[in-house]
Amino acid sequence: MNDRQKRELAAQLAGLAFGAFMVLGMAWGVARVARVLVG
Repeated sequence: MNDRQKRELAAQLAGLAFGAFMVLGMAWGVARVARVLVG
């Protein structure tokens, strides 16, 4: 595995981590709004 492949893999992993973080943040925001509406 050469340096370019390692860089591409790292970029893919960073993208996945960022996507998961965004989804978690969205879910947290929706849950907070739902709690306010229900409460």
